Amino acid sequence: MISPTPFPPEIVLHILLELDLSNILATRLTCKQFHGATKTHHFWLTHARRLQAKTGYVLPYTGSFYTAEELEQWVSRRQQILDNIWSRSSPVRMEIRSFESYPEALKHSDFYEFLPGGRFLLSYGRISGLLLIDVESTPPSLPFSFDPWSIPGQDDTDLHFFTYSYWTDYSTRCISFLFAVTHSRATTHSRGRILKTRIFSLISEDTSNPSAKLISRPHATFTDKVAEHGHNWELGVWISAFNNRYFVKVECLFSISQMTVLDYSTAIEKHDFPEKGSRPLLINSNSIKALKFIHDSILILVHSIGLRIYEITEPAAIEHPPIIQELHALDLDYALDHISPARWFPAFSRITLYDLNNLPHFLKIPHDKSTPSIRRAATGSLDLRWKNLGLQPGCFWSLLYTHDGTPEALHALDLVKYPWDGTGLVRHLQVGAREKNTMSAVVAFSEEVGRLLMIFWHGNSHTFKIFDIV
Repeated sequence: MISPTPFPPEIVLHILLELDLSNILATRLTCKQFHGATKTHHFWLTHARRLQAKTGYVLPYTGSFYTAEELEQWVSRRQQILDNIWSRSSPVRMEIRSFESYPEALKHSDFYEFLPGGRFLLSYGRISGLLLIDVESTPPSLPFSFDPWSIPGQDDTDLHFFTYSYWTDYSTRCISFLFAVTHSRATTHSRGRILKTRIFSLISEDTSNPSAKLISRPHATFTDKVAEHGHNWELGVWISAFNNRYFVKVECLFSISQMTVLDYSTAIEKHDFPEKGSRPLLINSNSIKALKFIHDSILILVHSIGLRIYEITEPAAIEHPPIIQELHALDLDYALDHISPARWFPAFSRITLYDLNNLPHFLKIPHDKSTPSIRRAATGSLDLRWKNLGLQPGCFWSLLYTHDGTPEALHALDLVKYPWDGTGLVRHLQVGAREKNTMSAVVAFSEEVGRLLMIFWHGNSHTFKIFDIV
């Protein structure tokens, strides 16, 4: 290294904070002062906050819980996936993570999803229950599992139907979220069924230790009666979302859907509390793609040809149910097929919608309810060599792969990044798939850290593997 620069430390820090990641890594090698300035906690916490402001990514814990090295790793990994892999000349590849000792119940799950941050894999299903797996521990650990069949006082006939949902709390000093399981049982004296929802809190047992074990506690339990539809109650398909106060359920009927909101705040730490829901809101669609709280009590509902944005408000009198107020309605001239995870920013939220041709349409939702939402279609197109493509949707980039309705050997994965502002070129990368002659599929995807969960079929059995894009 050459001799130290004569610049004052505050000037050096100001200059280095303006550099992107690749230039930081190069500049720190030129002299000891630059190297030391880029190894401080303040330096990397500043970059972490800037990356959060740019992307909506969230540090699971407050910045003081991390060392400078941990913050550098957090920023570097996300910056690499967001920008660096798209501009470098060397080929992108997939690196396998050790994932041999996963729980047997994982094979029986119906849905798989990486939580924000990519560290935890959430899977759930009627048989498997709910599993939360820490894929970054060595070996991967199971911090939490929930078995719905172990609910006291229930039998197989009671547990006729399950649905799961969760809500992440970013206001605490450590990782914390709520998850809900709703199951049904038939009533004995009248036509219809009883829906019972149990909400649990999941939080670190030691808030000062990011690696501490997660523990769960019962948070609220409430019931709600619903009528049967025709001769088969299961003709009604359910989707739910909730935050730390409201639980929203949408029932998809024959040609319409019906939304009801429950204020469960009075049911916290109570058991079997009967809830009085809002007046049902009818929606002229029975094909609901997504239902999400994106900010406080602002809710987005996406259906096949449009979306609605609602605000849940308190009633004038405490004994009255909550009120559903429609803020914006967007009717689309294309059919929706996928929706990305929402990215939250202080003033707005971003979501990317994908049509049947896997082309993205960008949606910016201001948190000021007096300001209308902004939508923009992607510019440019790609001539991909596969006609039948599956999609794992991301907000900033997406993952495409072969899919024709049956498991098929993957030859490569296509990474596609469209410019959010409608200008610039579409970025396209191709990653060679591992085990090309084995039937496989991507079942979960973390856009934030470039992580995939893939399932591989071997005759009548199957295994899971986790890959990181590097």
